[in-house]
Amino acid sequence: MKKLIFIVAALILLAVSGVAAWQVYVPVHEDNVSVHAYDDLRQFVRVPTPDPTIRPDTSSSPELPPPQSSESELTSPPSPQVDFESLRAVNPEIVAWLTIGGTNIDYPVAQHSDNDYYLHHLFTGEWNSSGCLFMDCSNQAGFSDSHTIIPEKRPRKKQ
Repeated sequence: MKKLIFIVAALILLAVSGVAAWQVYVPVHEDNVSVHAYDDLRQFVRVPTPDPTIRPDTSSSPELPPPQSSESELTSPPSPQVDFESLRAVNPEIVAWLTIGGTNIDYPVAQHSDNDYYLHHLFTGEWNSSGCLFMDCSNQAGFSDSHTIIPEKRPRKKQ
């Protein structure tokens, strides 16, 4: 009888361990799929690098005045150049590409007729609990609204 109880307890422990391992594996696997999908999509985006400027060193030269800041030096960093035609071949619902300099935010933005869809789907349409960035379905795809809502459901990217 003790042997039977031990076998049943061991089987229950094994089953619980298997379920726990599966619960850990699935989100990690989905995160990896999501990261690789976004890495593959970045082939359609090119961020131009700014041209370096060469300035003379005036710190030790009293006869040269310090250079004046020109208006071109105060401009924002170059915007990414996105091949939306190729992106829309992957998913016609991609409406934008969101990049914020100095951060890891560099993702496509999709828009579906239902806001719940992209909570659990990648931009490719593949089911994934990571979801993707999406624009609220009540906004105009051309960003003509006074406010555009992009909920904070974003992929978890490994640092």
